[in-house]
Formats: sequence, C-alpha cells, structure tokens
Amino acid sequence: MWLEDGGRAVVLLPGPPRELKPLFREQVLPRLERRASGVRMHSRELRVTGLGESHVEQRILPIYKRFPEVHTTILAAPGETQIHLRFWTEDPAHAKKILDEIVQGFEIALADRIFSQDGRALEEVVAEQLTLNNATIAAAESCTGGLLAQRLTSIAGSSSYFLGGVVCYSNELKTAWADVPAEMIAAKGAVSPEVAAALAEGIRRRVGSTLGVGITGIAGREAARTRNLSARCM
Repeated sequence: MWLEDGGRAVVLLPGPPRELKPLFREQVLPRLERRASGVRMHSRELRVTGLGESHVEQRILPIYKRFPEVHTTILAAPGETQIHLRFWTEDPAHAKKILDEIVQGFEIALADRIFSQDGRALEEVVAEQLTLNNATIAAAESCTGGLLAQRLTSIAGSSSYFLGGVVCYSNELKTAWADVPAEMIAAKGAVSPEVAAALAEGIRRRVGSTLGVGITGIAGREAARTRNLSARCM
C-alpha cells in the first residue's frame, strides 16, 4: 500500500521476502526514483567462507579504509561472513570503478575465501558449479544430522546433481551405510580426519556420484572444544 501526504509517503509491504522483494523492485523503487535526486546507491555484497568476522575485518581493513566515501559493513551469518559495500553518487561509472577496485583488493586479501560477489548463498554457487561441470554429489553426515543435504536440496532442480545421502551417528551405521572400516574407527576414533575421508569415499562409491562429502565431529556443548571434520572425495 502506498499512502501519500504532501511530500511524504508511507509504504506498507508484506513481510515474506519472496513477496516483499518483487513488490519493492516493481512498485516502490520506480516511484522512489521519480521522486529522488540524481544520487543513487550502488552496492556490492560479497560472501566469505572459512573465516570469521574478526579475521575478515583484519584482512580487509587496510583496503576499505582508503575509501571513506564507501560504507563498508561486515556481518557474521551462519556458516559465512558477509561484506556489504554501499556507495551513494550521481555517477554510475565512477561508482563501478571504485567498487571494482575495492573488490579486487578484497580478492587478493581473502584469496579463495570469497565464494559469491552477488549475494548468492553457498548452496546456489555449489549448484551452479555442479551443473556446469555435469557433476554429482552425495553426503554421509554424522554431527550435522542432514543439514548439508537439506541445503543442497533447497535449490530447485537439485535432483540433477544431488544423488542422496545418509545420516550415520552410530559407528555401526558408519560401517554399514558408508563402508567405513570398523578397525579404522577403533584405531583413529569416529571424530578424525581419516574417518571423515572414509565417509566421503564410502558414500561416493555407494551411490556412484562424482563427489562425496563426509562430515563427522562433536556437536552441542562439546563443539566449542572440538572442531568438526569434513572431507571431500572425488
């Protein structure tokens, strides 16, 4: 709903993002642009994996400090860290130049930790890469309880690349469902790099996928003291 009172406007939009975003783009934004000056906001959203918020900040601080006119926000999110860049200007070409320069600096500082430069989620990027390479994937999960499979299958068309997976908490099921040798579990422990690799290779072989992912670890309170272990096999 759009209500106008003199020079002011109140916009009421639904809460669900899938309804709100298209309504904003199609109905609200054009009206705002007609009322606004020539200044526009230009933005970039980068997503980083494998580094916490403070580590990202430490690496990129010297870069974005050189551009005080650009507003930089670093946000922690489940499984990732987000970098939001906002630049208000009347000159789109200048905005693109500045934002490109900042992003190039971030790419050097963060190496291969950036997985998205357009705000896409990690599972969307993985889905795209699997599809482009005509590859398939399967998962054997212990401590994550199927969360990886849930993320991989949250994308439309995931059946073309995700062949399946198992949740095997007990040692017996690690052996029965993913062919992890019982003697390996006894010698190395269920939470070990060797067992993570064996889970990945076992599920890959079982379902015939290009890639296999094995995850083991200790969840809950113990997770603060014991890191999760994962492996990927090809």
